[in-house]
Amino acid sequence: QHNSVVGNLPFSSAQGVIDTTSLYNELMAYPGGVSHGLALGSGEVLPPGVYDLSGAASITGTLTLAGGTATANPVFIIRGSGAFSTGVGATVLLTGNAKPENIFWVGGAAMSTGANTTMKGTMLSGGVGAGALSLGAGTNLEGRMLSKLGALSLGANVIISIPMGIA
Repeated sequence: QHNSVVGNLPFSSAQGVIDTTSLYNELMAYPGGVSHGLALGSGEVLPPGVYDLSGAASITGTLTLAGGTATANPVFIIRGSGAFSTGVGATVLLTGNAKPENIFWVGGAAMSTGANTTMKGTMLSGGVGAGALSLGAGTNLEGRMLSKLGALSLGANVIISIPMGIA
C-alpha cells in the first residue's frame, strides 16, 4: 500500500483499488447493453448507449461518438470481456453533447493504444484477467487510465488531460 499527498488531499492506493473495483462492477452491471462486433471505427458513428463486445476489441480509423443535443450528458459505455486496443492513428471523435467524462471503455484484460491515437474517456481494465494499461507514443488521451491489477505505462510524448466536468 502506498499513501501520499496529492495537493492537500491524502491519497491511498488501497482505496484507489477499492474505488476502481466499485466503478468496474457498476459499469458491468449497467443495464441495456446491446451486442456489437469486436471492430469499432472505420468511420462508424455510435449514439449514446451501452455496447457489449465479446472478446478482444479494437478501434481503427475514426470512431464518432455522437452525443446529439437532446440529452445534456449522454453516456457511452463500451465494455468487452477481453483485451482492448487501438490501431496506429485511431481517433475517437465527439460530436453534440458527448463529453469525455461520460465515456467509459471497460476491458476484461490488458488495454493499449497504438501510436498517435486520439482517445476520449475513461479506460478501465478491471476484469479477472485485468492487465496492464498502456498508451502508445504520441497518444492524446482526454480522460483517465484505471487498472485493478496491472501496471500503467506511457509511451514517449503522451498527453493526458483530465476532464473537469461532472459525469
